[in-house]
Amino acid sequence: MEPLKQILYGGDYNPEQWPRETWEEDMRMLKNAHINTLTLNVFSWALLQPDEDTFDFSLLDDIMDLAAASDMHVILATATAAVPPWISAKYPEVMRADKRGVRKRGGGRQNHCPTSADFRRLQLRLVEEIARRYSGRPEILYWHISNEYSGRCYCQSCEQAFHNWLRTKYKTVQAMNEAWNAAFWSHTYHDFDEVPVPGRLSDGMQGGKAVLPGLSLDYQRFMSDALLENFKAERDVIRKYDLHTPVTTNLMAGCGDLDYRKWAREMDVVSWDNYPARDTPASTIAFWHDLMRGIKDQKPFILMEQSPNQQNWMPYNYVKRPGQMKEMSYQTMAHGGDDILFFQMKQSRSGCEKFHGAVITHRGKEDSRAYQEVRSLGRELERLSCIRGAETPARAALLFDYESWWAINGNVGPSVLVGYPEETARWYKAMFDLQLDVDVIFWDSDFSRYDLIVAPLAYIARDDSVDKIRDFMEKGGIFVTTVLSGMADETDRIHLGGYPGLWRDLAGLWIDETDALEKGEKIPISLFNQEVQGSVLCDLIHPETATALGVYEKEFYAGTPAVTQNRTGKGRFIYCGTFLDESGMELLMRWLCRKAGIEAKAYAGVEKKTRVSDKGRFHFVMNQRREATPVDLSFEGTDLITGRHISGMVMLDPYQTMIIRENG
Repeated sequence: MEPLKQILYGGDYNPEQWPRETWEEDMRMLKNAHINTLTLNVFSWALLQPDEDTFDFSLLDDIMDLAAASDMHVILATATAAVPPWISAKYPEVMRADKRGVRKRGGGRQNHCPTSADFRRLQLRLVEEIARRYSGRPEILYWHISNEYSGRCYCQSCEQAFHNWLRTKYKTVQAMNEAWNAAFWSHTYHDFDEVPVPGRLSDGMQGGKAVLPGLSLDYQRFMSDALLENFKAERDVIRKYDLHTPVTTNLMAGCGDLDYRKWAREMDVVSWDNYPARDTPASTIAFWHDLMRGIKDQKPFILMEQSPNQQNWMPYNYVKRPGQMKEMSYQTMAHGGDDILFFQMKQSRSGCEKFHGAVITHRGKEDSRAYQEVRSLGRELERLSCIRGAETPARAALLFDYESWWAINGNVGPSVLVGYPEETARWYKAMFDLQLDVDVIFWDSDFSRYDLIVAPLAYIARDDSVDKIRDFMEKGGIFVTTVLSGMADETDRIHLGGYPGLWRDLAGLWIDETDALEKGEKIPISLFNQEVQGSVLCDLIHPETATALGVYEKEFYAGTPAVTQNRTGKGRFIYCGTFLDESGMELLMRWLCRKAGIEAKAYAGVEKKTRVSDKGRFHFVMNQRREATPVDLSFEGTDLITGRHISGMVMLDPYQTMIIRENG
């Protein structure tokens, strides 16, 4: 497919929920708002197939014809994200079972068992009918498979499929027992078929933990793979009829159910849904954007869903402030988003999403604030197609690992306060606050592109990680990691010989004890001769070749290292043995940037991000505050939004964005 020359702008449209006589007016209003793309057919299975032997595409035909006649692009979904009532009634085993083994009767969405043979048969039959009927229509730019895959199933079908997955992975029961340390609590298995799913009636403990962490970790891998097989099966049916149109599914960046790095390899383009809470920091939203770009090796992504205004499922569903939706859309573009789409085009009259914001509100008029802001953004986006495909260059990276996330979640100890995504987001914020361009990377990424790599809570350490880190350091790289890193192998067995396990020699230290502090408890640390605070966990570090950058100033381990560095080749291994507070992280990050030769400059409340292509160097400067904010720019050029020349000190209005093409 030829690269798109315009930014796709629009989103989910559900005309099947409305009388036909309203459709033409909807199209007029959407076109007037500069909408050019509709996502169709996301939840229409029950309408397309009222029973097992009947398909009726007359309604979807009319909707597709209306989109084509209105010069709308289409992202066509496969409609398999919610099982119709007739299927759950006729084939109850299609529905998922919860951790207690209780099978859902019907309703909801993402409600199918991923290993159900009946679901697979019915799913693929529907997709085949859709692909055969609509492939080749020029308005279709993407195929959208299912919707927001997530969750787990604990039924007998999944248990049997899990046994086969284990046979493929371990080959012998003895190898599995060794990997899981199954002698613990008399858990030694003598046949794969003896292994239970880690639910509440078997090996699952309260709070989502498991007696055998290796079993729990493998079940998480299995369930991610099983849902991925559902996705791949639909994609492969589409490819029988359409070899070229890209295929995607909308991810959820903060969702920990799936290994999105593995999923991205099977997707032509990554798309995701951005729904921050009222108090979600701008740095966390930026982190999720960079994660979604990172899972596909820094390729641009699609923002498949965001709300034009308020959301509906949170405890307090705030109204976005004037300019905020636009600023958040531009933040998406700044971090690699090429297309800006919404849920939804028209506000539902009923159903659990009836209070979710939309371009066309319940009032149905064009003078609503939400409509006017969507229209204004659409007008501006038509001038910004030159940014499509631009890269987001970075010399600093944050290493993310889904398996470490899963394993830490499954740990019983050392502290209930340890949260993998929360702590990685805090380290990202330390870089964000200093305006660093950051890539989110993975263990199989190319480290050579970076001067600084931060790997918080890198709990799972495979054998090949040692050589990869050492090679990076010998070429001058700075590798930063933290407490609970390097500790366990891929089946969650602790590497013996002292923490940080496989990385002991690289870190130049050993650790045998880790103190856990209570919620709110702090311990003072002298870092570069300035006092900062540590919390949550405190490693008792014994340096060998490492030297201290910071030391504890309290408890019986006062005077021992809290933060260390060890030199290898031209590089450095930095170990942070506690959860530093914000001032400590800023102090450390500024020092790291100086050592790496990376410019660091903070603008309070303003984010600056760069994208680069053969069409120019584009600087996004975004005020993320409710008040006007000054910023001093080190470059000059033309603001693509207003056409004005920009240089030096500028004043940004509340939530204002400038996109400056740098001169030269």
